[in-house]
Amino acid sequence: MILIYITCESREQAEDIGRHLLKKRLAGCINIIPGMHSYDNPVIFALPILHMSKKYADWLTGELKKPTS
Repeated sequence: MILIYITCESREQAEDIGRHLLKKRLAGCINIIPGMHSYDNPVIFALPILHMSKKYADWLTGELKKPTS
């Protein structure tokens, strides 16, 4: 599991990306932080998740395995 952070040019763009990732079951949840904006070279980085609660890990694994419609 990894945590991905990106900046977007607008809230609408962030919501579009988030909806797409959720629909494709590539993410368990999306968080949008207002005021983050794109630059000529937007920020995109990934952090490995080394530890998480078993309850959350089980939920997330279940969410990512559900079939897409």
